[in-house]
Amino acid sequence: MLDTLTNNIYTLRRHFGPQNRLLLDHLIDTRSKLASMILRGPGKSSVVEYQQETRQLRAQADRLEANISARSTEFRTQTSPVSLHSIQEAIPSDAALVEFSLYRPHNTADDQKIETAHYVAYVLTKTGEPKSVDLGEQPEVDDLVNNIASGFACSSFR
Repeated sequence: MLDTLTNNIYTLRRHFGPQNRLLLDHLIDTRSKLASMILRGPGKSSVVEYQQETRQLRAQADRLEANISARSTEFRTQTSPVSLHSIQEAIPSDAALVEFSLYRPHNTADDQKIETAHYVAYVLTKTGEPKSVDLGEQPEVDDLVNNIASGFACSSFR
């Protein structure tokens, strides 16, 4: 995620003019100060002073974001929150978005992990709720995938 944010900022900086770059630098500096302050905590300041300063920095960051957003469609797009609805709007009606993940099932009855990892697929279509499908235990799925892949390597599709 940090890499994505860094790339987004780099892309924005490349496309911005000098005035917008200054605003972006000021926003980055404000966010850095706020993050440092939150990680550091109140320190020697009173809790009231600490809360007031963090509120001021948040408000300053919000104002800078609004200012940059008003000047740049690209910034507005990059900083807009992603929603399930916006993702579904981008999926064609005859397609599905599928994400694969590896996880270790958890037995809630005795609060113990089951040792064998499983693959799961999360499926999202243009309409409806996301669905998940347990694809099975990792060793079995890995064997199936390797068999299919070796079949492609030996086929005439090269």
